[in-house]
Amino acid sequence: MRDPIVPPMLADIIQNALLSVEGMTFGDLKKCPFCGGGIQQHDVRKKRFAVVRQRGDHHTIYVQVRRYYCKECHRLCYANAPFYPDIRMGAPVVDLCCLNLKDYPYNRFSRILELIGIIVHRGTIRNWAHLNLESVPFLKLFGYNIPLSLLNLSGEQSPESLLLSVLSGQKK
Repeated sequence: MRDPIVPPMLADIIQNALLSVEGMTFGDLKKCPFCGGGIQQHDVRKKRFAVVRQRGDHHTIYVQVRRYYCKECHRLCYANAPFYPDIRMGAPVVDLCCLNLKDYPYNRFSRILELIGIIVHRGTIRNWAHLNLESVPFLKLFGYNIPLSLLNLSGEQSPESLLLSVLSGQKK
């Protein structure tokens, strides 16, 4: 079977978006998500966001997520961050996989991700297939469904203006 075609421009857009969050700290939380009580800062945890291939080597992208202690129910809770519950990869990567599973089988999309430069095992993609992410907004780009959550990672521009600037050859 031939390798799928992945335009280098698409790989660059996705890789740059993922790399833009490296080292970022997510700390936004106003009240306890369990009981609504008051919270106080507890610590900061390093979480794996994605694994990409750069210059032939695997590079893990980590982000920092602040944890808070609830003064009412005494539970630890994480700040709002781009992660789905019980999934150890950033939500934009999960969105990218799940949005394309209608068009590609697990092993084929795992190969497409590898060509883009993102490392996700096909078994992991298969495990994510049960997630109901049909409401995730996306753009059809070069034949692939690209979630806006991925394009919004840089936070500097809207996805549409970012896309237009990339397609027109302008720099961010």
